[in-house]
Amino acid sequence: MKNLILLTTALTSVTSTGHASEPPVIENAGDTINSEWHEAFSTITADGLTLYVSSDRPSDMGGGEPGGFYLFSNYNIYVSHRADTAAPWSPLTMLPAPINSPSTDHSPYLSEDGLSLYFMSDRPGGSGQGDLYVSHRTDPADDAGWGPAINLEPDINGPFVESCPTVVETDGTLHLFYIQISGRPDALPDFMTSDWDPDRQAFALPRKISISTPQGDSHLEPEKGLIWGMDWPGGQGGSDIWQTSYAPQNGDYASGWTQPVNLGDWINTEHEEIMPSPTADGSLLIFQSDRPGGIGGMDIYFAHSPDYPLTEP
Repeated sequence: MKNLILLTTALTSVTSTGHASEPPVIENAGDTINSEWHEAFSTITADGLTLYVSSDRPSDMGGGEPGGFYLFSNYNIYVSHRADTAAPWSPLTMLPAPINSPSTDHSPYLSEDGLSLYFMSDRPGGSGQGDLYVSHRTDPADDAGWGPAINLEPDINGPFVESCPTVVETDGTLHLFYIQISGRPDALPDFMTSDWDPDRQAFALPRKISISTPQGDSHLEPEKGLIWGMDWPGGQGGSDIWQTSYAPQNGDYASGWTQPVNLGDWINTEHEEIMPSPTADGSLLIFQSDRPGGIGGMDIYFAHSPDYPLTEP
């Protein structure tokens, strides 16, 4: 990915543009991926061939409590692959240490080259209650080849919580997008961004993104402008999926975002819809929801739109 999408077409316009007569088809990812536990804070790779799943199912690294609230459970990070976009998904495989630990590990995001995995963890030795980490590997096909988990200190992680990272590259510069809870323990998260500083070999001081709200700003996926907004006014209820777009501001990704638009009731319900993650061509969007009819608590869902990709028209 070399450039952010500057103007995205909201999925709510599917029927009005004439590109498709029906909204995208939504389906549960099924019991190969979902369980009776929570599957949340999950992402799909740009090519649509790999899922990184956060699950609190029991494991030798821990797990959640039955019926526990999804935001505060003990997750581990799993991976699933498929050979092509028509093939079935493989059963989930838990990533080894140092990605996973007995602590909470979730919100995995794979870099474009497949060699860096960013994630959140509250393992001991961090700066606060939940920090951002990165691990590197030399072979993009080796799920067991991850190196040490490196804390994104000193400027990114603070005394409270950082989570839900996304990293994109434009004009040779890495840009980190994430959420941060700061100021006091009962504060709500804001959208943040930081640029890679090659001289320091670290991310620079972060800036708050202009579309942050007084409510829960829980995830911003910048390439398609997809947002997880918690309890935002004008939503369908609970957490909803929204969309914004970006207009260039001299490379400053803290400003230039348009007012987010709720994607409507074709995808949002009175229940939780969280963590949108699209493929590069926009033909598949994954998200998680606790809507009725699922397999467990939070389940992963797929929104397919083969004749109306979520990209520029």
